[in-house]
Amino acid sequence: MKKKLVSVLTGALLYAALVLGPVHAAEALNSVSAGSEANAKAGSVPAVRLVMSGIAHPSGISVLSNGSLVITDSVRGRLTLWSAGRLTVLAGPSDAAPVSASTENHTDSGYYDGPVDKALFNRPTYTAVDSKGTVYISDTGNHVIRKIKAGRVYTLAGSGTAGYKDGKDEQAAFNAPAGLAVDSGDNLYVADTLNHVIRKVTPGGTVSTYAGLHDESGGYLDGITSKARFNEPMGLAFDGNGGLYVADSGNQLIRFIHSGTVTTYAGKPGTIDPQTGYVPGRYADGNREQAGFNRPRGLAYAKGTLFIADSLNHRIRAVRTDGHVITVAGKGTPGDSLGPVPEANFNEPTGIAFSSGTLYITDSLNHSVKALEADPLHLQPAQSDMDLLDELDLLPPGPDVQVWMDGAHLQMDGGASVFVTSTAVYVPVRQLFTGWGAGVKWAPAEQEVTVSKGTWSCKLRLGKPGIFSKNGTVYVEAEYLRSILGMQVVYDRDSNALVIKSWKV
Repeated sequence: MKKKLVSVLTGALLYAALVLGPVHAAEALNSVSAGSEANAKAGSVPAVRLVMSGIAHPSGISVLSNGSLVITDSVRGRLTLWSAGRLTVLAGPSDAAPVSASTENHTDSGYYDGPVDKALFNRPTYTAVDSKGTVYISDTGNHVIRKIKAGRVYTLAGSGTAGYKDGKDEQAAFNAPAGLAVDSGDNLYVADTLNHVIRKVTPGGTVSTYAGLHDESGGYLDGITSKARFNEPMGLAFDGNGGLYVADSGNQLIRFIHSGTVTTYAGKPGTIDPQTGYVPGRYADGNREQAGFNRPRGLAYAKGTLFIADSLNHRIRAVRTDGHVITVAGKGTPGDSLGPVPEANFNEPTGIAFSSGTLYITDSLNHSVKALEADPLHLQPAQSDMDLLDELDLLPPGPDVQVWMDGAHLQMDGGASVFVTSTAVYVPVRQLFTGWGAGVKWAPAEQEVTVSKGTWSCKLRLGKPGIFSKNGTVYVEAEYLRSILGMQVVYDRDSNALVIKSWKV
């Protein structure tokens, strides 16, 4: 079945992430409001802050070396630059319509090479920059790859008509090209979305198929690059070792290409719905092989962590270095709230870029750019307590506290059980952690318990706040698990249930 691309916006063809380099600013724009550039925090919890608003349906975003932001205004057919609190047009028309409900179907589209202030695009989405400062743009609606150099826009590759053909310059053909990434040799990689393949473009403009088997409907298959199948690939991001991550949007997966092989990196493969042409989206954190996504689009890689704009889940996700997928920010329902990451709302976040400890996000249907501070090596989940409870089918309440850990109902054997006071919840250490599958060892001389599972371990010493012995059983306060061990802990009085998510192994 031949499909049409499901876009972030009704009437818009495609939205995604970009990476951009040297620019030439043009006229200043009006109708722009700026948020505080200060690091917004709620206690020790990171918070989502507003960077700026006023772009109609922003899509891709990148950070320049001077800290300026480049944002694609895809619907209005232009690229914009946010620098020193001021928004300017980088390339494309400067007299586009103001932000309004009608802007969704408005576009100053066209196809014209020339000076940046005269150039015309048709729904440009992603960009990338090579080591020489050449800027590349996926001109999605024109089915070509453009480049900006020395204040002018040129066509690098593509005929201007939707199709599929390898070759040089205008002999090649794309179909709704989207995500871009540049390797260490300045070769450009393109998510050729409606051809369901990944293309490679040399600096000289020669196009070849890098991965994927071309067809009109897409599919799913891991294996050698020439036989693998994708379903509307969108965002791209290189790791530090030549591996390429792909947001396989229609399959609700993150794929990985390295050494001539395509593998599934994150997400659980599903069955394509013959009516829609897509695997149904879902939401689940946890081990990356079991995680769930819903139209993943923009990607950003930093220090071993892959950030993902999970658009139709309205969340920012990440695959941590330990192989766990977590929610970095967002409640899962469309909205427009700032503040602590579990309570922040997005409405189809689309593009992301990471720079100097800050993650920038285009919140497409809120017409804004938001940001939050993030340490890729020490990310904590932003899953709300309600999200954690909603993942489980809790048992009816009973006289004993039901204990759940990492999605499993634990049997608290051995004569000791959880007890609850008016101010705290206390858990028997051995019963909790052996039920979880960990090793538990008591050291009488040190008066401490060592808990280990996989590569993770901790020591719980008697006498520390929140750790004590009662009738020969060592107990730990549930708050200790949260504040010291970094686990997520919720006690639901209505169900008399203690729910713990370790985020450890």
